[in-house]
Amino acid sequence: MKPRTLSKLHQFIDRYGMLGLVISRFVEGIKQFMCIGCGIAQMPVQLFLLGNFLAVTVWLLVFGVAPAYLHDELGPILAFYHKYQMQCWAVVVVLVCALAWWVIRHFKRRRATSIEE
Repeated sequence: MKPRTLSKLHQFIDRYGMLGLVISRFVEGIKQFMCIGCGIAQMPVQLFLLGNFLAVTVWLLVFGVAPAYLHDELGPILAFYHKYQMQCWAVVVVLVCALAWWVIRHFKRRRATSIEE
């Protein structure tokens, strides 16, 4: 592995840690190599196992349990979505913007406290 790539890997694991691991499990191409990267970056075993557990739990709930329970409700859900499509997307945009604002604010605070130390 090139030193530059190794340095970027360490920076990513140090910066995002378990959150990066959980999100990477849903991104094709990254999920195959993230476990190797966590090992090379010497991520603590407890965080690695917890991150994988959370990722598997979310995956099972979204793609396994939810479709099984929502199968009978799919018709009314789609009817509601088609009737209120613009409002649904407006809510999604607001939620995504709020989440992005919160994440950016969180990392700016974290960076500011690490610089002060």
